[in-house]
Amino acid sequence: MTNVVVLGHGGYAEGIQKNLKMLMGDLKHFYFLDFYPNEDLETFKQKLHELIEKNGLKQVVFICDLTGGSPFREACMLSIGKPEMQVVSGVNTSAISEISFMLDESPIEIAKTCVEVTKQSVLHFLKDE
Repeated sequence: MTNVVVLGHGGYAEGIQKNLKMLMGDLKHFYFLDFYPNEDLETFKQKLHELIEKNGLKQVVFICDLTGGSPFREACMLSIGKPEMQVVSGVNTSAISEISFMLDESPIEIAKTCVEVTKQSVLHFLKDE
């Protein structure tokens, strides 16, 4: 079973959690962790490691709000040398909803799906002006 850990800055993960709960109810195997302005990076890193260890997470897809941000970098560091851990960033609610139905798939397949569904679901509504 693949687990999903949503990481972000200043309430992003909590917001995604609320968004998904409204649309889909509580999701099993999903975890949410924010990096708050009053925290230092070491505190966030410790919370992330504790979340992984406490829940015994082995197969993980990290979904990060922003490429290059601290949560993203920490997820990348955790995943180095571990193909069972994948990191994606910038995905949208459509992608996260889609992967909630495929947690029996491998982390790499779930990560690929996140990216593809995000690409396919971005839209600019054009109207006659």
